[in-house]
Amino acid sequence: MSGLKNLDIKFKYRSDLDTIYRDFYEKCLRCSIKYDRAVGYFTSDSLKLIARELENFIDRNGEIRIVANPQLKKEDIDAIEKGYKAKHDVITAALLDTIEVTTKNLEDETLNVIAWLIYKNILKIKIAYSKNNCIYHEKFGIFYDDFGDKVVFSGSANETIGGLVNNFEKIDVYFEDHEKTRIDDAVTDFNNLWDNCTAGLEIIDIPKAVRNEILTYKKESIKSTKKEKKKISPREYQLQALNNFKNNNWNGILEMATGTGKTITSLLIANSYQQESGRIFLIILVPFTHLVEQWEDNAAMFNYINILKCYDLKKSWVSKLENRVRDFNIGITTVEVVISTYKTSSSQEFNDIISNIRGKSFIIADECHYFGIKSLRNNKFERIDAKLGLSATPDRWWDEGGTTYLREYFGDTVYEYSLEEAIRLGVLTEYKYTPIVSDLKTEEIREYEKLTKKLFN
Repeated sequence: MSGLKNLDIKFKYRSDLDTIYRDFYEKCLRCSIKYDRAVGYFTSDSLKLIARELENFIDRNGEIRIVANPQLKKEDIDAIEKGYKAKHDVITAALLDTIEVTTKNLEDETLNVIAWLIYKNILKIKIAYSKNNCIYHEKFGIFYDDFGDKVVFSGSANETIGGLVNNFEKIDVYFEDHEKTRIDDAVTDFNNLWDNCTAGLEIIDIPKAVRNEILTYKKESIKSTKKEKKKISPREYQLQALNNFKNNNWNGILEMATGTGKTITSLLIANSYQQESGRIFLIILVPFTHLVEQWEDNAAMFNYINILKCYDLKKSWVSKLENRVRDFNIGITTVEVVISTYKTSSSQEFNDIISNIRGKSFIIADECHYFGIKSLRNNKFERIDAKLGLSATPDRWWDEGGTTYLREYFGDTVYEYSLEEAIRLGVLTEYKYTPIVSDLKTEEIREYEKLTKKLFN
């Protein structure tokens, strides 16, 4: 399991740009062994959103501690203040009412999951209420990993469906080394809460009646929420490409028609290289940012997770990439995957960091004809062990220098699978190709030449 330090996370998440439960919560839970949460309101249906990672939490005996405010109605508070009912009894009744409402609304495994988490002592809940009957309403949380690192967040989101999905929310995140004071302060605040050492608040264990009621929903087992991984059965031509590349000392270009599975073939090869060498630092270069997500999804099919995406603002990836290279070099991690665009990979920062990788590195260049651009010809990738270029048409039109450079770097074409052959064997569907000739005006020709020169650079 990779640590929190290797995650590609941001300093804030906001509903206009992010899906908070997916982009932040799930990602952090995947790397954590402990999760502390202090929150104004908590409802069991919020666990539906992170059920996959909660199941993994059970597998590795993780620990979740939640301090939450009971959702008391106005009449409940009035009853307490007038002495009609003891506060403990009102809180118990309110919590039991919440469970009853949840039961009516849920048609899935959520209550069963909660019951199992509590039964196995993984989920521990305490109730916070103020001594003057005002609402306990702070919201912050802490993720802990196996390596001693922590990620702290605070903000407007409650641990409810509304807070995680429906409402417009914002959370601030602290994880950098220079934020250690804030992180340690959050840990102290939560521990004081848990130990009932916070002035003005009373913290009690979840009432036995509530715990027993939840445990009645525990079934014989938890229905798995894990998606079955798609089994990849390589085609004969993909295995041939793998063998040719391997026999060429893990270097070369695959010249394969679009639609014949270049991406899967390259990941099969990278996976084979990892199995043979025992470790891999995989670098994937793509021409456009939208392809980063596509490659991330395909890489997940080969169990490559916690992928670092390097593009956009340098401050979002430079320190993370440095940490990944360091951890790989000293043996803390054995698998690292980085996906970047050609534009970012030509930057000084990216090159300087990548040049520090020591051993068992593998580069995949998607649409490798882009690798011949002038800004990449002075790269520092010469120490990378395995080099794989992918393209249906690797040679660069009207740019012999660029074509020569990329072929000198990756080597010759080691496997070719043409469009004609793919159609003949039924891998691709036959189609009609009808060119339509259009004459450009003088100003259009100038613009075309201008854009073409930009592509060369």
